[in-house]
Amino acid sequence: MRGELTVALGLAYLAVGAGVAWGLSRRGHPAVTAVSAVAVWPLLAPLLKADPGLSGVGPTATRIRACFSALAASAAEAGGALPQAEMAALMASLYRADERLAMVDRLLESDGLAQLEGAGGADELRRSLETLRTARAHAAGEIEAVLAGVLQLRVQLGIQALAGDRQPVRERLREMTARVHALEEVTPFTL
Repeated sequence: MRGELTVALGLAYLAVGAGVAWGLSRRGHPAVTAVSAVAVWPLLAPLLKADPGLSGVGPTATRIRACFSALAASAAEAGGALPQAEMAALMASLYRADERLAMVDRLLESDGLAQLEGAGGADELRRSLETLRTARAHAAGEIEAVLAGVLQLRVQLGIQALAGDRQPVRERLREMTARVHALEEVTPFTL
């Protein structure tokens, strides 16, 4: 009887975790976060209530807003309908990546780290900080590349208005979405 209860509670825990993971995935959280919710869902469940990274407080938030506003204006003028759900997901992913840049910037600018880095015998810390700076520069470059792609969509909207072919716009949007989603995954390069 006790073993059956343990199994039932374990299955219920995993079922709730799977539900939280599905919810986080649908709200645009990185796949790593969503999958980890299966095991630690009580810690990640509050993310279901939070807006997933749309505060726009990072170093490129103003540029993100400007690029998407310009794209929306061009789409309205050209009469081209962009897939709103995909555009909103792309913008949300960019804001999340931008907020991670802001967090890394705060970390790198903290007084305690600067003092530790200057201390003798801190070779490992210096290497770790250099790795973090390299990963930050890579992420910032990817964000800028995606924003350049958003501006390129404006040009493609003009071509679409003349030729009536929406396929290049959709392909470019899929390419940019894949690129920004790659920023959300942990890769050996970033570690």
